[in-house]
Amino acid sequence: MHIKCTQTLIVAMLLAIDVQHASATTRDSFETFETSWRIEQRDCVLAMDLHHRAFDKARSGQASEHFSFRCGRGTKIYLTHAIAPARVIDELAPSVWVNSERPGVRMLVRVVLPRSEDPTRGGPMSTMLPGPVYQNVGSWQQLRLTELTKRLQREVRLLRTRFGSDVDIREAYIDLIVLNAYSGPGPSHIWIDDLEIEGHVSTRGLTSPDSHTRSTPVKKSPHLAGVESTQRTYQINGTVLEIAGRPMFLRMIDYNGERLEELKSLGFDAIKLDRPPTADLNERAKRSGMSIVSPAPLASDQIVDPAAFDRIVAWTVEQGENERDLESMRSTVKQTRKLPDELQRPIACDDAQGELAVHRLADVLFFKPRIADRPFERTGIQSWIEHRNRDVRPKKPIWVSVPVDTIRLSASDPPTVDQRDFRDMALQAIASGSRGLAFQSSSSLDVPDAATKSRALALRLLNEELDVLAPWAAGATIRSKIQTNDPEVDVSVLQTERSRLLFVRRKRSRWDGSAEPDRNRKLSFVDEGASDSSMVYEISPARGIQPIRHERKPSGIRIILDKLDSTRILVITHDPLVVEHISHQSLRITQMRND
Repeated sequence: MHIKCTQTLIVAMLLAIDVQHASATTRDSFETFETSWRIEQRDCVLAMDLHHRAFDKARSGQASEHFSFRCGRGTKIYLTHAIAPARVIDELAPSVWVNSERPGVRMLVRVVLPRSEDPTRGGPMSTMLPGPVYQNVGSWQQLRLTELTKRLQREVRLLRTRFGSDVDIREAYIDLIVLNAYSGPGPSHIWIDDLEIEGHVSTRGLTSPDSHTRSTPVKKSPHLAGVESTQRTYQINGTVLEIAGRPMFLRMIDYNGERLEELKSLGFDAIKLDRPPTADLNERAKRSGMSIVSPAPLASDQIVDPAAFDRIVAWTVEQGENERDLESMRSTVKQTRKLPDELQRPIACDDAQGELAVHRLADVLFFKPRIADRPFERTGIQSWIEHRNRDVRPKKPIWVSVPVDTIRLSASDPPTVDQRDFRDMALQAIASGSRGLAFQSSSSLDVPDAATKSRALALRLLNEELDVLAPWAAGATIRSKIQTNDPEVDVSVLQTERSRLLFVRRKRSRWDGSAEPDRNRKLSFVDEGASDSSMVYEISPARGIQPIRHERKPSGIRIILDKLDSTRILVITHDPLVVEHISHQSLRITQMRND
């Protein structure tokens, strides 16, 4: 009898545990008068005309929640609905029914990662997972988000790129259902009904985000140039160079004795030297948050303390013009690889001659286009880079040199600086797959003359724009170019898992003496690699991120541009995190320029 009672008790306890963690379906049919959806975020002008429970229109029951508003240009109007926290498991499938007079409303969910700290806001990290898009104009359509565990696994790769390898998705849960109600400027009417959380499992019994003990401490993932640890790890993954677990896009400039704080303020990550740094320069780089690229300290008296080189991110090896110089390069690389473990870094070799032997020696290839002072030669480097990179076996990360000294249009003209030249060269390099830019400068940038101030301003403005493009420059994959209705226009494509970055530019420069193109001619092309649910935006230094006119075709997304007077940058994505990154960076740039 005692044994039977004990067995019964054990079974009851197991059933109780199973009931506690059993999944269920929760529903809200919005049958009361009190509204439950809230406007949390928006990036456009919004005039709310009506927000109430509508008892004259419902998908089921008697009522639905209704929004009527007018808005300007933007990308998001987030309507949010809080739910009881639900663990992210395979069975979890939130859904909601939507009826609208316009297509484009997108469902998302907010996922909270209680084991990962947000390095910018503090508290647990959270992220948005995008779901389906409303298309059945004038009819009820269910937006249902499934396979959340798989989606979160894909999302964590992006999060680790941004915040470091310590992002932990264990015990993740959703706590917010989101509808991005933005579907273009003008009036919108949206009805919402029958919110369901299928497979809901409570988070009760999970470790508290405030009191749990992490198996691995969460570290704030610093910007490349601000990494203070002397134990930075380096890894090459195909054409991507990673530092401390993050893909690296490095912007370095030749050092000419400037204050490092000044170079940092201009947006550079690193200085490039023609000799190993002194301990004092290394210390000043550490204080200013700059990194260093230089030749290795191979002389016996140069290595006193490995900590005096902890700002080094790569060693450089130059190549000359003849076979003897190639032998010297081999010897230098061999000696560099014999340095103590504390001084091991990626080796960036100058690929001056396109030698296969150099390709095998190097971890990173340094491409240095032979560019004269004529500006039209500066605006045609993309084909040169692509031709040179085509012969590289195996594929390696490449860095490209960009000359930024003042130029003269003729012998009698004063030196001039044109930011369009800097920008076009840098964008061509990125579009060609460059993971770093080495700005060649033969004179100091903190000399107080007009020409130098103009050059420094041009570089600062360029680096601000490159801040926005850095995630693609660091780790995206090059895809095939897209043909347009104008054979003189190139469309280069960089692709990540959740977005495609397009560079639209004319093959001929404004300097080459050819006939002036019709810049007001409408340009159109179809991106066959874009997903049907993606939206198209333009990234502009002056205007931030703006939606671009496009049409969905069976073969892809057709994009129409009114004119092309300079390189235009488009992003195609269905991921709100991508749009949020661009919007945040663009807003920061606008504030900096206003200051």
